[in-house]
Amino acid sequence: MNWAALKRRWDLDHILAYDTIKLVRVLDRRLGFMFVICNVLILVYVIVYVFVISKKYLEEEKAQGWVTVKVMGQQLSDTGVPWDIYDRVTNPGEQGAVFIPTRILITRGQTQQDEYCESPSHPCTVAEDCDIRDENLQKANCSNSRCMRRQWCPAEDPNATVTETQ
Repeated sequence: MNWAALKRRWDLDHILAYDTIKLVRVLDRRLGFMFVICNVLILVYVIVYVFVISKKYLEEEKAQGWVTVKVMGQQLSDTGVPWDIYDRVTNPGEQGAVFIPTRILITRGQTQQDEYCESPSHPCTVAEDCDIRDENLQKANCSNSRCMRRQWCPAEDPNATVTETQ
């Protein structure tokens, strides 16, 4: 490569040169129409697709951990049946899941006024099977092959006549 070609390639006038915007008014209906149509299409794309359909302006992230909800006051089903706390607030058991009860057992006339009654979920054969060393929760007493436990009485039992399934 000769010296003159190298000097032209590294000429400071070419290296430090810059372009400016020149304002030109073009009087052509077809070109103006295309300009307006392109701008409208871009605007419609941004408003309709980006904002309305795909909601790209929202930041999304996969949920990590648990979300618990505490419901205050008494909740009733659409038929007027009151929901127990277990029916209202339950951990879903997996991330990204929502627990919606599809089968509800209702035992009418239940009370919880320091009563002990037979618990269907705590079977026993002798009184020692029921001894958990906490008299406030469960007595060391076996009645009809079930432990006497402080709970809602009568106890919820799907096989009992007082319990109905919805």
